[in-house]
Amino acid sequence: MGLREAVSHVFKNYGVFKGRARRSEYWMFFLFNVLLGIAVTILTTVFGGVGLVGIANERSSMAGGALGAAGIIWFLYSLYGLAVIIPSLALSCRRLHDIGRSGAYILIGLVPFVGWIFLLIWSLQDGDPNPNQYGPSPKAIAYAYAPPAPAPAPAAVAAPAVHVPVIDAPQPNRAPAPPAYEEEPAVDDEPGGWPDVEEDSGDGWAKYVEPPPPTAGPLKPVVRSLAGQHGNRKVSLGGEAAVLGRAPSCKIVYKDGTPGVSGRHCAIIWDPDKERFIVKDMGSTYGTFKADGTKLEPNKLYSMKPGESIYLGERSNMVRLEAE
Repeated sequence: MGLREAVSHVFKNYGVFKGRARRSEYWMFFLFNVLLGIAVTILTTVFGGVGLVGIANERSSMAGGALGAAGIIWFLYSLYGLAVIIPSLALSCRRLHDIGRSGAYILIGLVPFVGWIFLLIWSLQDGDPNPNQYGPSPKAIAYAYAPPAPAPAPAAVAAPAVHVPVIDAPQPNRAPAPPAYEEEPAVDDEPGGWPDVEEDSGDGWAKYVEPPPPTAGPLKPVVRSLAGQHGNRKVSLGGEAAVLGRAPSCKIVYKDGTPGVSGRHCAIIWDPDKERFIVKDMGSTYGTFKADGTKLEPNKLYSMKPGESIYLGERSNMVRLEAE
C-alpha cells in the first residue's frame, strides 16, 4: 500500500475500530506523520530565525510577520495532533486484529518501555493470511497480484510407431499357441451369502444393509462471468482474491474499451468459515453494483451469499457468485 492510499484509507475509516489493517497501512501512516513533523519543524525554524534576525536589525514588521507565521504553523499542527488521536487508535486496533489479537492489547502501551516494545513487535508482524474472527485478510483481498505465468510450450509430439505384422510360416508339428489369458472363476467375497446382507434377520429373510451415505465435502467457490465476451467462463477461488477488470493481471480480464469496467475494478474472496463471498469495489470509476442496483461503496467489504450476482458498471458485465 502506498503512502497516499494509506493516509486516505485511515481517514476514511476515522473512527472504525472493527476490521483489520495491513502492516503497510500502519507504517505508511506512521511515516506520513514523521514527514509532516519534520516539515513543520523546518518551517517554524526558518520563520523563527527570520523573526530573530528582524528583531536584531530592529525591523519590527519583518520580525512580527515571521514569528506570526511560525506561531500559526505550530497552532495548525497542534490541531492536527488532536484530530489524529482517534484514527491512530482505530488503526492500532485494526493492526492488532490483523495478527489475531484483541484491540484491548493497545492498553499495554500504558506500561512504559515494556509495553512499547510489545506493541512495536506486534506492529512489525505480518498479518494472518486467512480469515479470522475480525474479518478476511486485507492483504488477500485488496491489492496487486503477480500476472499469471505464461503457459509452457507444447511438447513435441513423436511420430506414431508403425506396426508391421509378422506372419509365421506354417509348421505342421507346431503346438497350438496358448490363449492370451485365462478367465478366472468368480469367487464370492463372503461364502454363503452376499457381502451387503446379514443372514440373521429373525424372519428367515436376509436383511439388506444400507451403505453409508457419502459425506459432503467443503463448498468450492466459483466466480462466473455472464458477459458475452467471456462465454460463461468461470474461475475457482483459492486462498487469494480474484480481481476483475481490464488489467492483464486480473483473474477475469475484460477487453479494453469495455463500457463500465476499470483497470482493476473489484475483488472477490471466499470466507470458508462463514461460507460467504466478500466483495470489494477497488475505487472503480463506474462503480460495482448488486443485481438489484445497489451500489457498493468503494473500499468497503460486503458479504454476499452463493447464488447472488454483481455487475461492473453496466448490467452487461454481470458476474454470478456460485458454490459447487
